[in-house]
Amino acid sequence: MHKRPLLLAPAGSFSSLTAALAAGADAVYFGSTLFNMRATAGNFQLNQLPEVVRRTRDAGAKAFLTLNVQVYDDELGRAERVLSAAREAGVDAVIAWDPAVMERARALGLPLHVSTQASVANVETALHYERLGARTVVLARELSLDRIAGLIAELRRRGSDLAVEIFAHGAMCVAVSGRCFLSQHAFGKSGNRGECTQPCRRSWRIVDDERELEFRVEASTLLSPRDLCTLPIMERILASGVGLLKIEGRSRSPEYVSTVTGIYRRALDGAVAGTYDAAALAADMEALSTVYNKKFHTGFYERPPGPAEFTDVENSAATHRKVYLGRVTRVYGKIGVFDLEMHSGELVEGTEVLIIGPRTGVARGRAVSIQDADGRPVPSAHRGDLAGVKLDPFTPVRPKDKVFVLEPVTAALAARRRAAQ
Repeated sequence: MHKRPLLLAPAGSFSSLTAALAAGADAVYFGSTLFNMRATAGNFQLNQLPEVVRRTRDAGAKAFLTLNVQVYDDELGRAERVLSAAREAGVDAVIAWDPAVMERARALGLPLHVSTQASVANVETALHYERLGARTVVLARELSLDRIAGLIAELRRRGSDLAVEIFAHGAMCVAVSGRCFLSQHAFGKSGNRGECTQPCRRSWRIVDDERELEFRVEASTLLSPRDLCTLPIMERILASGVGLLKIEGRSRSPEYVSTVTGIYRRALDGAVAGTYDAAALAADMEALSTVYNKKFHTGFYERPPGPAEFTDVENSAATHRKVYLGRVTRVYGKIGVFDLEMHSGELVEGTEVLIIGPRTGVARGRAVSIQDADGRPVPSAHRGDLAGVKLDPFTPVRPKDKVFVLEPVTAALAARRRAAQ
């Protein structure tokens, strides 16, 4: 039986934090509104860090703060304030790679995890960071599983306790470790500062200098890789000896975090127990396809990616999308009912709904009955209605939570989306 690695999930907002913890994450990683590689995520104010840590600890999980961008001289004071706030909040570790940040974290007594931005690809570099105080290294993305297993074995042979973390799922950057200047060149938004606008994900046109010839180049043939997914190789990953598995996605939605974290929790536990079989893998791959994805591959773990590992979709290959209905206004917990103020769309009796909120996280259930404002049963509710909705199973929800329905993305809808782009 293999040792179970910690499962790390992204938390770009309180809703995603709650969703990740409810789905079984062993640890969450998150950024402040300063200095992290996902500046476009919701992130947290410094005064919110104690609440993030409290909720995480209450769930029996660990809290890791990311401070993993390059920092300029005039920003070092602010970086130190972030680190001081992290220490006061009691975070379990800081993820960084800038040596100035690492030195300040060590001086403050903060446990240090070395970001994948450091591109650690060999034993000597890993040991170097351990001598600087690192407890964990997040390895370079371009390493194969064979190299990872060999690196870990050599660390243990040399008596090192350094933990090794790798990515398990999520977006892959065409620049591998994110050292790309395309966004900076095009829009003045640097990926190395967490501001990437992802121009690589677009389709492109190539026009010759004489403007006589023009070729349309789809995302699949240029700069946009498929998403990483390690479910098909989970047993090999466990055998490599890694200590932490990370799900990418601090800019993703709470339902993405909930779905992906829950699937990897189930797969990881099943693989450790030796019960994760082909049928379970097929079911999990189908479930993964319902949320945002660029189609899947196994990264560099089995072999270097080739042309087949670039995607053929510009936005998402998700088989379902969520459609906003309205907000919860009142909850009757004893009878499993909530009042829904309909802002758009239609809710039909028997439909599965998705409810998202900062403390609720992500709740799912079926609307088994609907009543109008006068308490009369109705088959559906529409924009402008105040509807009483009985949910089964009932999960405690809260006023102001947002309510959605999930609908399949049909071929016709996908075609209309492409035409509108």
